[in-house]
Amino acid sequence: ELDDFTLNLLGGSVIQGDIDLGIDDAKDPALTQSYLNSLTINSMGMEENFITGDTTNIIEGDITTGGTNELRDVTINADQTLSVLGELVFEAINNDDATASLTVTGTADVMLAELNTADDDVDALNVENNGTGTLTVGIDGMNIDATDSFSFTGNDTTLVVNNTVDLSMDTLDAVTMVVLEEDAVLTLDLDQADAIGAANFVLADGANDAVLSLANLNDQLFAVADYADGISVDILSIEPIPVVTLNPGTNLTDIGSLILQAGTTLNLTAAQFQQLDGTGTISGAGTVNITDLTQADVDAGFDLSGIDNDITLTVALGEDITLAADDDLAHASVIIPGAETLSLATYLQANGLDV
Repeated sequence: ELDDFTLNLLGGSVIQGDIDLGIDDAKDPALTQSYLNSLTINSMGMEENFITGDTTNIIEGDITTGGTNELRDVTINADQTLSVLGELVFEAINNDDATASLTVTGTADVMLAELNTADDDVDALNVENNGTGTLTVGIDGMNIDATDSFSFTGNDTTLVVNNTVDLSMDTLDAVTMVVLEEDAVLTLDLDQADAIGAANFVLADGANDAVLSLANLNDQLFAVADYADGISVDILSIEPIPVVTLNPGTNLTDIGSLILQAGTTLNLTAAQFQQLDGTGTISGAGTVNITDLTQADVDAGFDLSGIDNDITLTVALGEDITLAADDDLAHASVIIPGAETLSLATYLQANGLDV
């Protein structure tokens, strides 16, 4: 029985099919099973593949145990480029809330097409790139558990995201680029996205559309336009703190919806509200204060009906305002801070209006 398994790849190596580190069922039941402690892959050598002429070491299939062994501790020492085209499947037997680890060292780039933590007994994965090359790893929402936690630390790491993935509570310190596959939906904290940089979110080759859902907007400077064409921001949630005042430079154009939690007061300008996609939608609870309403804002069509009734809503005039018949103040209270005037067009606008 193997306690530790080391695989040496000497340049231009191609392993076709899977690497199966599983245990044969035909064992003496009287023996105590110890399971695999670690997997080490040494990617080295300058030999060229005699067919392709490439020096890259390639594993074409999955690295797995088939659910019969432990695969929790993986080290890759790469002084030659390594590409694993299948899944690296982390599995636990002895622990039902195991933390797996992947450590990379060396000078060469490493590409792992997919990290799989779907095993219910693997609850966390720590990935540390201690090498000087770029580590590229794929995460597919179909092959992780929603409650799994991830940590990416060390040096340059690129994430390739497929399907629906939420990393908003995870550590992404080493992530310098995010590649989004077609129709991927990635949820991040806005501070995480800012640290990575909007310019470093890109679509995968052949992809046309992907979605970011960003959490905890506060006073950061934000605009969807900073992201690549084809990357939309469907939902933007407000940080759940007592008071959030949006940065004056924040642009909400093309944002599908804002989400607000009870106990939070959101202050934004009328111009920012008008930037929301379609009829501006703000859902949840809490308080929304729309400030500095101008006639130009109103002339573009002013409709507050997309703000949930559970949200306390105020609108403060920034100058004299004349509403059109199809403008909708919904359940808003109107604040007239000085000598400004509000001219209403219909009885419905006046009925029950709190000024």
